Amino acid sequence: MSYVSVVFDDVFLVKGIKIIERPSDKKRLLAMPTRARADGGYEDIAHPIRPDFREILADAIFSEFDRQQEQSAQADEQHGPD
Repeated sequence: MSYVSVVFDDVFLVKGIKIIERPSDKKRLLAMPTRARADGGYEDIAHPIRPDFREILADAIFSEFDRQQEQSAQADEQHGPD
């Protein structure tokens, strides 16, 4: 599981979005930030209203996450083993 933050138009920040990869099929999911309720459950504190925007958001997050992972792997290859 990884955590990401997203900034919208340099004016609005959403922290605590989780990228979850299912081990069974390697499918990735987004879990929106949550807060604990008094009854012990959790509720989303921010989430997309429309499914089409959720897809746009997920695609952008996964694309940037993959880019960052690739850059990190390349940097590791350049520096060699410790």
